[in-house]
Parts: sequence; C-alpha cells; structure tokens
Amino acid sequence: MKRATALVVVGIACAALSACQPGGVGLTEQDKAAIRSVDEPVRQGMITGKPDWSTLVAMLYAPDIELLPPGEPTIKGLDAARAYYSGWPLVKDFTPVEVRLDGAGRFAYRQVAYSVTFDAPGAPAPVVRRGKDIVVLRKEADGTWKIVAEIWNDAEPPAEIAVPTAFEAPDASAEVRKLRDIVGRWKLVGTWKTDPAAAAGPVDLTLTCDWFPGGRQVVYQLDGTIAGEAHDELGAYFYDPKTRAYGEYGISSRGGTPIPGVVTIKPGTWVHAYEVQVSGKPATAHFTLLDMTASGGAWTYEVSTGGGPWTVLGEGKYTAAK
Repeated sequence: MKRATALVVVGIACAALSACQPGGVGLTEQDKAAIRSVDEPVRQGMITGKPDWSTLVAMLYAPDIELLPPGEPTIKGLDAARAYYSGWPLVKDFTPVEVRLDGAGRFAYRQVAYSVTFDAPGAPAPVVRRGKDIVVLRKEADGTWKIVAEIWNDAEPPAEIAVPTAFEAPDASAEVRKLRDIVGRWKLVGTWKTDPAAAAGPVDLTLTCDWFPGGRQVVYQLDGTIAGEAHDELGAYFYDPKTRAYGEYGISSRGGTPIPGVVTIKPGTWVHAYEVQVSGKPATAHFTLLDMTASGGAWTYEVSTGGGPWTVLGEGKYTAAK
C-alpha cells in the first residue's frame, strides 16, 4: 500500500471533530459552538459507507479552500477538494481529540490529534493511522465558519524501506574506489520525453548514493517526478572483478522487469547502458553523466531503436544537494 493512500483518509476527517476542550481567548462561546456544530454530522456522514462528499465538502470548506496534504501538491477550490476526497477508501472509524481552538475577529485556528481506521486496498485488515492536523477558519458573511486552509501529517514514521549504508572499505581496490564519484546526494533537473513523439516534460529528481555495508558496492535511491509523473527507484552499482566490468541493477515504481545495466566509467563521465522498450520496440538506452565534479555536472538520456541513430530524449544538469 502506498503511503499516499494511508494519508489521504485524514484530511476532511480532521475537520470533523466530536471531542472538545475549552478554547483560548479571542473567540466567543457562540463562535466556538458554531465551529464545532458540524463535527458530528460530518463524522457520521464519513462513516456511512457511501459518503456524499459534495455535501460534506460544502459544509466544511470555503470556496477558496487550500488543502496541503503531505507529499502532494496544494489542492485549491471546492471542485478540486471534492475530486480529491472522492478517491478515499472506506472510513470505518474516526476518533479526534481537539488540542486547541483559538482566534480573534473573523479568523480562528484549530489543532487536533486523530486516529482513523479505514479499509486500504490490498490490506488483509483495516488500517489504523494516527496523526495531527491544523485548520484555519474564516467567519463568512452569513455567520458560518468555513475552513480556508488545512494541513495534516502522520504522527508515526512512514513504513518505507530502510537501506543500510556504511563507508568505503579501507582495502577497496582501485576499481571499486572509482564508485566514490557517485556517492552523495544529487539534485537532477531538466527535460524528458517518454518517447520521441511525446512532448518534453520537466525532470525533478533527487539521487541519493551511499556505500553499502562492506564498502564495496554503492546503493542508490532515486525519487521525484519525470515529465510530471511520480518516479521512485532503488538500485546498486558494483564492480565485477571476474568480468572486470561495472554494473548496475535497479527496480522502478513504474513496474516491469528489473533493469540490469552496464556502466562504463571514464574520468568525468559515466555511461549507463541498458535495454528498454521505446514505442513498443526494443531499444538500447544510454544515461550519461558528463563533466562530473564534486559539485555536479550534466546528464543526457538517449536511445537507439534497432541499431539506428541515437535520439536524445532527456537532458539537464545535476548539482550536489544537502
């Protein structure tokens, strides 16, 4: 289950509270009561099995609402909010605890802690997530309080793969030591085409490379977006003393067969060669790092179909990142 699926069930839920504590100064008791008046109706509407998201969104949010979910773009406006919540899994239970309610004049803010139980696709049993949420509310002309901004996140660390890392082996061979040029954290930007006929889209990736325990291979994580689509990748670089060649092996969130590659290392240049499919046809791809320095360099991605000419599908820069 993707972490985004686990997080998506808490946004509108955090605006629907049943528990309450005395609020701070600045709001009248009538204001606090009005803010809390939609808590139970919204909560009940969520756990019915067939929520009317259009009605629930309208009860809670102002027309200029901005939702700031973790790890996702900002969602602006009622229509976008309705579309966002329409993809929710079934919420089984929601238990909120109000931490703070305060404000003055036409504006208020509310902080809550929550526990939400939901049916996650593929999970053998309902999933429970705990987290925290803050909403900013505005008193509208008709006297109702509507949320204009909301942000939330989990209180627990994500269930992600932890890749063990270490340091370069003191007795590493000269060939293995060449892998140190890729060790570090790099920011890749530029443009990319999925195939020669496609329009170019932006690249925004982070490449993190570390020595694997033992200090003779380098493991990497690549994440971000390629042409507007999310991309995650795990893999390793290694030197094979039997074949006297460098290799790479990676798996991608885009699926398909794990990709083995051959890496040619020359001073200032790494060329990754592997077999791919372009427009449904077998092709050879080269991902090349150029002008490599401690602060960064350039990169290109090109393909050749059926031994034909090379076509550049991607290019850009990469820089050392903190």
